[in-house]
Amino acid sequence: SRLRGNDGGAVSVFSDKFLKLKISSFLQKQKTKNRNLKSRHSHESGNPVRSVSLVLSFG
Repeated sequence: SRLRGNDGGAVSVFSDKFLKLKISSFLQKQKTKNRNLKSRHSHESGNPVRSVSLVLSFG
């Protein structure tokens, strides 16, 4: 979305797919972490938006 030009659409589609892949793999790691930290599980799963925004800031 940042790049404007002839292939801007292709770039945005690619980055969108890449971000979704990144987020899904990150959330999978979070789920594994949650399983390991059973005492914090309810707290972690209560903040899914924060996890996604964390990934987006690195993207």
